[in-house]
Amino acid sequence: MENETLEKAFQFAKERHGDQMYGKFPYTYHLLDVLDKVIEMGMPIEYQTVALLHDTLETKTTWIELKDNFGKFVAGCVYFLTKDKGQSYESYIKEIKNFPDARAIKICDLLCNLKESYKMEDCEIKFKLIKKYEKALFTLASGE
Repeated sequence: MENETLEKAFQFAKERHGDQMYGKFPYTYHLLDVLDKVIEMGMPIEYQTVALLHDTLETKTTWIELKDNFGKFVAGCVYFLTKDKGQSYESYIKEIKNFPDARAIKICDLLCNLKESYKMEDCEIKFKLIKKYEKALFTLASGE
C-alpha cells in the first residue's frame, strides 16, 4: 500500500482479526476486497481507511482505540457499521441509511459479500445469503 494511513489501518485490522477466516481465506481478503470497491468508487482516503477497519469493533477493539489511532470520522463510521448484539439485521440496515458516510461503505461491503455468495457451493446457504444481501442493498439504495 502506498499510503501510510492505509498501511497502518491494514496492519491494525490484520492484528485484530488474527486467525479469523472469510470462507476459506484469511479475513484480510474481505477487507482488501471492500477497499478495492471503495477505491473503484472513487472514495477518499478516509473512506478507504474505514473499509479496512469496518469490522474491527466486532473484535476486542474499542471505539476509543479507533478514535485515538485513526480519528473521530473513521471511528464514527466504523461504529455505525457495527451491528449491536440482539439487533435485527433489518433494523441495522435501516439505521445505516441515516448515516451517509457509513452507508457508502456498507454498500461496498454488501457488494463484496454478494459477489462471494455467488461462489458458494451449498445452494441453500448461497440463495439465502444472496437474498439477504440483495434486500439490504435495495434498502440502502432506495428511499424506503
